[in-house]
Amino acid sequence: MSIPADIRDRITAAADELAAEAGGKAPTVDAVRRRAQVDMNAAAVVMRDWRAARTTAATAPATAIPDAVTAAAAAAAREIWRTAEALAGEALANARAAWAQERSQADSLREEIASAHAELDAELGAAREELIARRAAETLMAAELTAAQTQLAQAQAQLESERARLAELRAELDASRASEREARDAAAKFAGKLEALEQQLLQLQKAQSQPQPQPQGKGKA
Repeated sequence: MSIPADIRDRITAAADELAAEAGGKAPTVDAVRRRAQVDMNAAAVVMRDWRAARTTAATAPATAIPDAVTAAAAAAAREIWRTAEALAGEALANARAAWAQERSQADSLREEIASAHAELDAELGAAREELIARRAAETLMAAELTAAQTQLAQAQAQLESERARLAELRAELDASRASEREARDAAAKFAGKLEALEQQLLQLQKAQSQPQPQPQGKGKA
């Protein structure tokens, strides 16, 4: 698997930081993945190389020729061969120990990856459930909002109807007041005419009740 250099550097740096924080203890793949913010596969591959490098640095056999070999070379080829066999056996033992340790680390790495995948699956499941619940709540809120908007529209329509009715009643009241004023004016005019007629009638009655003057006769010739 080809991993870009910048991602590999981020994973290695995260592993070094976590190991330093833990007092030299190797961190888990999931912890490194979270710190470096990379995917699980990249973290697993780089962590395998990182652990192998730490193991090699800690258990690498000495490369210098032992003093026993140098001394035995001067004594006899047989002694050299025996020393070489001893060194070869030791190197083989070291190689087997390193392989066993690497295999143990690989098994541990697989377990960590499996555990991390399980945790991710659990987190994804919880996130899905939360998303479903959130969508259901949003749907309910949308339905409630629609119902509220409908009620508001109905209330506004009723309010407009009441306002129109109030305007009609005010117009009718104004018209009634105008008619009442006209009736009052007409009654006042009629009362004035009636009073004038009564005055005229009184004057006629007074005129009729006064004695009429007798006409004077002409003198005898």
